Amino acid sequence: MNRSWKILSAACGVLAALTAATAASPNANSKQTSIVPRAVLGAVHADVTTIDAKGQALKYTWDRGRLTARSDTSITIARRDGKTVTLALGPQTRVRAKNGKLRVGDLVVAYSREGTAYLVLAFQTREGPPPPKSTPPPISTIDPAVKDRERDVPLRGKAFGFSRRFVHIDWALIMPDGRSFTLAYDRGEVSAKTASSITLKRPDGKSVALAVGEKTRIQKDGVKVGDRAVAFSRDGTALNVISGEKTRDD
Repeated sequence: MNRSWKILSAACGVLAALTAATAASPNANSKQTSIVPRAVLGAVHADVTTIDAKGQALKYTWDRGRLTARSDTSITIARRDGKTVTLALGPQTRVRAKNGKLRVGDLVVAYSREGTAYLVLAFQTREGPPPPKSTPPPISTIDPAVKDRERDVPLRGKAFGFSRRFVHIDWALIMPDGRSFTLAYDRGEVSAKTASSITLKRPDGKSVALAVGEKTRIQKDGVKVGDRAVAFSRDGTALNVISGEKTRDD
């Protein structure tokens, strides 16, 4: 099976509160754990800014939905928030799909800059009865007249701009129900910590001070000055702080 098919997902609509925006807790028998927020995995659109350890910034956008039209020069995607997005295709656009071809009706994740897609990941829908109970239940289709079912396929964080080589990520997200919000990720060494704040010094030399509130989740063992840690935050307030860097790059 093509590896790209294994990294895709139609996990739309799986998100509720931001305070639930962490993935599974570390397994006692595993040295690594994925910490990609569910908010990112559930969104239908994101404007992403990443910064690496050298301070280099990169901006791009991704959209997820059903392919409703395609030509040699463009594609049109219907997202689950009701919006339709048309992106240009250029000579450098890469397509990862079965047989290397995009088909109207496919579910896609399209990455773009300034309105031109540079990567399109596509996967097929499934016809027939619901999948076995071990598979997540299907989600509704864009068009009720379409009778095929959308399957959830495991999605790795790298597909949505998450990698440990980044020391900072900003996501401006839009969810299937139309809600929008921002989410930030920072990685570094804990240089200061009080009952109401925590400061991380990132490898790019920047220090980030985040407020700690009642809804802030800090892993069971806590964090202390000198620890390496990652923090997810919204509007300057930490949502999750996780000590250590034993996380999967995906």
